[in-house]
Amino acid sequence: MQLGAKHVENPYIQLGQVCTAIYFA
Repeated sequence: MQLGAKHVENPYIQLGQVCTAIYFA
């Protein structure tokens, strides 16, 4: 369960970072 949650959080965090970078750009 932990692995699954982390697997779903990994892309979510990456997407958030990319979105933030684009928003700041």
